[in-house]
This record gives sequence, C-alpha cells and structure tokens, in this order.
Amino acid sequence: MRHRRNPSSRAAWVILVLLLAAAAAGTTTATAQTFGKNKVQYRQFDWRVASSENFEVYFYTGADTLASIVLDLSEAAAVKLSESLGHRLQKKIPIIIYESHYDFEQTNVTFELLEEGVGGFTEIFKNRVVIPFTGSYEELRHVLVHELTHAFLFDMMYGGILDSILSAQYLFQVPLWFMEGLAEYESLGWDGNADMIMRDAAISGYALPLEMLGGGYLVYKQGQSAVVFLVERYGREKLRDVIRTLKTSKNLDRVFETSLGVDVRKFSETWLEAVRKQYWPEVAVHQSPSTFGRRITDHKEDGSFLNLSPAVSPRGDRLVFLSDRDGHMDIYLASAIDGKILRRLVRGEKSMRFEVIPSFRSALAWSADERQIAFVAKSGKGDVLYLLDVKSAKVVKRFPLELGGAAYPSWSPDGSRIVLTGLSGGRSDLYLLHLETGALERLTDDLYDDIEAAWSPDGTRIAFSSDRHWPFELRPERVEQGIGNYSVFAIDPESGEIEKVVHTGGSDRSPTWSPDGARIIFTSSPEGISNLYAFDLAEGTLTRLTDVLGGAFTPDWSAGDRLAFTLFSEGGWDVYVAKEPLSLEAVMEDLAAEGRIENVPLAADTLESLPGPYPPYPLLPPLELGVVEADTLRAESDSLRLALAPGSLAVAEARRYKIKFSPDWITGGFQYTSAFGFGGNTEISLSDFLGNHRFYIASDFFSSVEETDVIAIYYYLPRRLDLGVGAFHYKSYYYSRTTTLGEEFSEEKYFSDRNYGFMLLASYPFGKFQRVDFDLTHLSVDRVFYEYDPDFGVFYEVSAKTRRMLSPGVTFVGDTVKWGIYGPASGSRWAVSYSSGLGVSDESMTFQTSWADLRKYIRVAPGYSFAFRVVGAFSEGEDAQRFFTGGPYTLRGYEDFEFVGTRVVFVNSEFRFPFIDRLGLVWPLPVGFRNIKGVLFFDIGAAWSDDESFKPFTRVGGLRMNPAYGGASLGTGLRTGLSFIILKVDFAWRTDFDSVSGYRTHVSIGGEF
Repeated sequence: MRHRRNPSSRAAWVILVLLLAAAAAGTTTATAQTFGKNKVQYRQFDWRVASSENFEVYFYTGADTLASIVLDLSEAAAVKLSESLGHRLQKKIPIIIYESHYDFEQTNVTFELLEEGVGGFTEIFKNRVVIPFTGSYEELRHVLVHELTHAFLFDMMYGGILDSILSAQYLFQVPLWFMEGLAEYESLGWDGNADMIMRDAAISGYALPLEMLGGGYLVYKQGQSAVVFLVERYGREKLRDVIRTLKTSKNLDRVFETSLGVDVRKFSETWLEAVRKQYWPEVAVHQSPSTFGRRITDHKEDGSFLNLSPAVSPRGDRLVFLSDRDGHMDIYLASAIDGKILRRLVRGEKSMRFEVIPSFRSALAWSADERQIAFVAKSGKGDVLYLLDVKSAKVVKRFPLELGGAAYPSWSPDGSRIVLTGLSGGRSDLYLLHLETGALERLTDDLYDDIEAAWSPDGTRIAFSSDRHWPFELRPERVEQGIGNYSVFAIDPESGEIEKVVHTGGSDRSPTWSPDGARIIFTSSPEGISNLYAFDLAEGTLTRLTDVLGGAFTPDWSAGDRLAFTLFSEGGWDVYVAKEPLSLEAVMEDLAAEGRIENVPLAADTLESLPGPYPPYPLLPPLELGVVEADTLRAESDSLRLALAPGSLAVAEARRYKIKFSPDWITGGFQYTSAFGFGGNTEISLSDFLGNHRFYIASDFFSSVEETDVIAIYYYLPRRLDLGVGAFHYKSYYYSRTTTLGEEFSEEKYFSDRNYGFMLLASYPFGKFQRVDFDLTHLSVDRVFYEYDPDFGVFYEVSAKTRRMLSPGVTFVGDTVKWGIYGPASGSRWAVSYSSGLGVSDESMTFQTSWADLRKYIRVAPGYSFAFRVVGAFSEGEDAQRFFTGGPYTLRGYEDFEFVGTRVVFVNSEFRFPFIDRLGLVWPLPVGFRNIKGVLFFDIGAAWSDDESFKPFTRVGGLRMNPAYGGASLGTGLRTGLSFIILKVDFAWRTDFDSVSGYRTHVSIGGEF
C-alpha cells in the first residue's frame, strides 16, 4: 500500500494536485504556482506565415518589412551554415519574429520571463527560433544567425521530436560553452566586445576552464574565444569534423580526442594559456583610467555589477546614474566631486510604475535649471518618459509613448523639448517630444539605427550616432565596415537637415558636446578598444583622451566643464569623472606629446540619400560612399548578400496562421511486478505553434482504472486573462489522523481516498509584479476505511463514505524578487487568499478559509542577505480546515506536522552568507561541491483551533512558550547544488526562551523560501 502521513490543508492539497500541471504552465498559471512574476499579453496579434525553401517566418500585421528581411537573410545564412557545419536542413525551420522586445516578452512559446538582456531563443523540441527587433538591423542579423546556428545543430542532433524520443537523443545535451560559443562564432567571428570581455577576464583572473562554465554571459564569450582558438589552431575543417562526429558519439570529450587528439580538459588548458599569453603583455602598454578621471563607484566594493549612464548636472557638482547595487536597477544621485551617494531617486523593478529601467539602451537627462531629470522606464504595455523632481524624488509628469520602445532622452537647453530614440514599424528613429503638448514629432524615418542623441549648448543642432554612413546591405557574416558600424552625425531639429560630423573607422558612439559647443567627445574603437575621443569641429583635430585596458563608454559633458563616463574593468562597470578634461593647456600639451592629437584634413563628402547640405566636417579615414536608398535593400549578385526589397512576393502571399496542435514533449515509463501487475506513467504536453493553446496530460497507471492517477488540463493563453479547465482522478492510501480535506479522526486509521473532479482556473495580471487568481474546484472523495489483520497479514474493508466539495477561491499575489543561487536574494513576495466550501448537498463540506504569506529579502552585499517570512492561516465552519506546522519547511527543530489546528502562524528569519566556494575529495572517488552557502536562522510558530483558549506563553517556571501550541528554534544550515537539485541540511535547537534543548537535523531538497 502507498502510505501518507498527516496530509496538509485543502489549499496545499489543491496545489499538490496541480503540481504536474504547473511544470508545463510555469508562472502564467498562477493557481498552480502561488508565487512568480507574470507574463502579460497586452496585444492581440494577427499572425501570418510566409514560406521559403528552408524557412517559415511567422509575423503579424505591421511587420511585413521585417519578415521580408528575415526570410531573405535566413536563406542566405542557410547557405553559409550548411557549408560551415556540414549539414543540410532536414525540414523547414520556423522563425517567429516580433516587431519589438516588448512584443517579444509576451510570447507563449516559452513560459520563462524574457528580460531585457534576452536577445532571442531557440526552442529545442519544435526547433522554433523566436527573435525580436530592437532597432539595429546588425543586431537582428547577429541574433538571427546565432539562433539559426542552434536550429541547424538541433536539426542535426535531434531531428523531429518523435524521432528524438524513440532514439533517446534528446537526453544528450551539447555542453553550453560549445553550443553558445559556436553560435557566437558563426554570427560574429571575433568582435570587439568579445575581445574586451576576454582581455578583462584573462588579466583580472576570472576566466574559467571550459568544463567549469555553468551559464551567464561569460559562457558565450569564453565559448566564442575557444571556438575561434580551435579554428585558428586546428583549421576550419576540424571544426566541421567535431560537429559531424558529435551526432553519433554523443560525448564531446570523445569527439575532441578523436578529432583533435586531446580531451576537453587539455584543450581548455591550452586555450586558457594562449589567452593569457595574448593579453597579459597589454598591461604594460595601456594606462590606468585614474590618470584621466576619478573613480566615483566601485562595483567590487558595493556589490554591484552595473553602474551606467552617468549624467552630470549643468553646474557639474552632482550626477545621476543607474546602478544594480541593491539587486535591482535603481537611479542614484551622487556628488560629482567625491562620489558620495546623496540619495536613491528611483527604485526600479519593484512596481508597475518603473517595471523595467533599461540597462544598456538608456540615458538620464538633466533640465537646464537642475530641478528635474528625465528618464525612460517600461510601465505596463510600453515605455513612459518620466520627469522627476530631484529634490523630492517625486514624479512631476509622465508621458506614455506610443512606440515599440524608447531610449536615450536628451533635454533641450530651453527646456521645451526632449529628443529620444523611438522604435516603430521596424525603424529606430529620432523623435522630438514637445513637453507642453506631449506631441511626438518624428525627425528621421529610415531603416538605419539612430541613437544616443545630445543637444548642442545653443539648441540649434542635435548630435547622434547612426550607421547611416553605409549602404544598407546585410550579409550572414559580420562586416566590419558596414551596417552596425556607427558614425557621429548632427541634425537641425527645425529643418531636418543631417550633417556628417566624424567617422574614425571604429564604431563612433555616445556623442556629447563641450560647454562652448566647439568640441564633441564620443567613444570609438579604431584600435580595437573603446576609448574616449574628442573632435574639434573648427580645427579638424581628433584627440584620444583615454588609453584603457577595458573599455570607456557613455560620456556626458556638463556645462560646468565636468565629464563623466563609464568604464568596464575587473568584470563590472563603474562611473568615472574628470574635471576640465580639455580646458587646461598642460593637458593638451601632454596629449600632444604622447601623439594623441591628430590633425585631420577637412573633407566635403556628402551622402546623397540624406537631406540637406554637408558642412566641411571630416571623415576619418576617407571612404567611398554610394547612394543609399532609405527604404530599399540593394540587389547584389553575391548569393550571400541580402537582395530582396521589403514587401516580397513570399510575404505578400503569406497565409493566415491556423491553430494546429503538436507535441511539445512526451515522456513516460512502463513496469510489471507480480505483486501489482502492470503499471506505467505518461506525461504529454501539446500546444499550438505559438503556445497560446496548451494541453497537459499526466497519467500514473496501476493495474486498474480505479487505481490510476490522471490529470488533464487545457490552458487558453493568448489574451491578458489566462483561462484553464481541467479534470483529475487521484487515489492514494494513508495511515493518518487527518485526511486530505483536513478532517481529523480520534486516532490514526488506515484508509484510502479516491479523489476526482474538475477545476476552472483564471488569472488576471495587473502587471509584471501583481495579479489575481480565481479557481473553482469540484471534488468528490470516495473514502474506504481498512483494518489490518495481523494473523493473515492482510487489510480488509470495514466501511466507506463519500465527501464532496465545491470550492471557489481567490488569491492576490505580488512578486518582485531577484534570485540568488539557491533562492531569492532581494525584493519581496506576498500572497493573500480566501476560499470557501459551498453546502450544495448533504455530502458537501462547508468552511471559510483564509491565508497569507508575506516574504521580504534584503541584500546587504554580494551573496549576503536577510530573509524573513510570516505565514498565517485560519479556517472556520462545520468542516473547518486544519493546518500544520513543524519540520524543515515551517518550524525547524520539531517533528514534521507536530502542531495542528484551524489557526496557524509561523515566522522564519534567516541570514544567508557564502561559506565554502569549493569542497572536494580526490580519493577514493572524485566528489566535489561548489558554492556551499551557510545560513543562520530563527523560527517561531504555533497552531491552535478556534474552540481553544489560545495561550502561546506560560509563566510556569518563568515566562516561556507553551509547548502545547508551538515553539521556537534557532540554528544553522548549509545549502549546495547536487546535480540539478538543491540540497539543504539544517541543524536546529529548540528553545522556549527559558532554555535550549538538543538539536535536530533536517535534510531536505528544494530552494530556499
């Protein structure tokens, strides 16, 4: 018989019944999973499908141009990847394209929340490529080719889903460093960003052996570096050989030994040694950033990773910047003199108001009177431009922007307008926001990426970065001198005339004007490292201001002649400030002596496709520019060059999307024993291609239909209100005083419960962080009582009864947490619920039940945090539900479910800290543990019933807790990862506040609360 002792309350039981469904539904199906942030469907999409020889592109109204570009670029990429990987596609690859990242975040292809940094993904079982357009067609090219590399490998390694299941190939996973490294290599080759990351990782010492890489951004860049090294050391053909052999071998170590003559560990050692030899000599030839500016933030000291987008006040004494030092992206006000934090102005990522403050496509802007700052944050369905009073830290005005995305605001000197980058219709253009009326005026209108605008001091021109310097051509491989390589331009906001300012040969970004308007400082990388450069518009001289090892970014030059910028170094970003960067003659003399000032001959090159005359600002180095048609793609004879005008025949004749179900995954097993006969289990997930309609079926078969457990749920997800309907049958055997419905017997009894019924589910998200869930459950329980005959060793039936429950419920949920390794590290979570049992028949249970779960996490340093949880519940009525406390998940130091009642409350408080980074044994078996975390905790809790006189404390022998109702404990514990599970060990000592008793050890599996 299957036994279960002391089952918990009805609410917890419903969650357990739906647990398997939650695995398929994720955070969207909130009834099945209490906590979790929300994926909100703000838009309804009218989907169409365009086909070519190797691809099907799914797109919606308004994304026709994007679909044409993606379709043609994909076919060109297929030629390249077929040759590179030695594989021809067996079937068409589906590509789902979204017109903006905010639309992309609404996809139901995956239930994972897609944060700002997710550029796209490839789903393995149906081999679906899902990508957004973010404004840059070069970035679109990069992400598309990256994801198509995955799709080619999945097609080669796994084939179709049914083939994979039958051959069990889906059990083999290519190591992440090789998978992501290969995709980055095929889409980027070797690029400046990878060079910066690897240079810093090698010199700072955080580059890891390949076999130790688990995830994160470093696995992409180290993997890219390793694949480049493989090709350079062994040749391109060896890479193809590795890929071909991997399909049959299923073991990367064996493949490397066969193809390269070394295993992965030895290859990793050789590669890492080569990386260090390449970069270490550069320490001697570059300067410390402190020679040019003063460090304002220290990410290693304050526990942050990102300190970005500094903006200096006009007088130059204060600055605002973005920082994640508290675990969320916030806006801080600091002294520009000594870096002292004056206050936090905005708490980001904790409310719908400031749902997301973009990290790397963001800017902060001061008003000329220094009273306000402007910034863009996502709020609900789109971006909002906020005007914030600096003194009070209150929002003065908000402007919802009807755009697919907005970034880089810059305030005009007269205070009447803000220029920003806006995304609309597959185009990233400059817009003017008129603050008096809220009207948006479009300044540019073409396929080029126009970003990082900055007003001149006199308000007559706006400098910005753009890749409009080049003919609009896209190829599958990255082109150094082409789309995605930026130059500095300026536009007259009144006439719309665009003038070319400077192009260094590197990618020129983030222009900012000198206080007198005579110079522009910007970042560029003509020598491979992003540094600060100054261009004198009158004299035609270019001056390199910094010579750093990492990379300098996003300068901002105040009217008070103070310059702020960010620097990447030692694995993080920090803010630096320089006073009078070019005003002192001694500074200019030193720069000239070092050969950093270059006299540039003036040139009068023009771009015929751009409106207006071009003043004699130089182009470095001189380049031949052809005519650029703003809205067309040039036809070329090269088959690898994109050569299709938007509005192609394939897109024009696209068919409407039709719902068709296919398996997401299928798993199961089969068994036979003489005692129980035949048995087995099966789990099936079915969905339509866009993931908007989903079925989940799970069955656990034991010898007969009556003994079989089964659950089937259908989810309807394309709209903001998520709906679900399901049915279940579940039977189990118990030896307990309490039933699954919370009923209590006078003594422990043997019984079985056959549970069956249906449920209706609904979830409405107010935004990313809050939602309300509704459920209606009808449950019938056929209960059979047994007695045990010790003489014959058998159980026999003695009585039976049926109970029924029709229970509606509502739960309000909030969740703003950021995760650490084993659990939440910052933010908060809360849930408040009410449910009742309706007396619709004599067999029906009647009750009213409410519960609340409140959690708070305070991050004090990297890896260090405080965690608090308060849980309370009560139930009343003829069939009042009973709750339990005691054990590793509620009240440590006590037996599981030791305290029971119709009321319960318990409090957990923890201090979490790093303990041992790595622990292992070499002999007799090589066993190791990494990231062992420690915890100090204090728990207190009690349970009682409404017919009792609750007295949690007694004065007998002094004031102490009454052991009849509950207790308290204190202790310590360890957490570590073991394969794919989290192992927790707690040592708890009971206390009644008068004395401390011996400890109890709890071993449990699962994340921290």
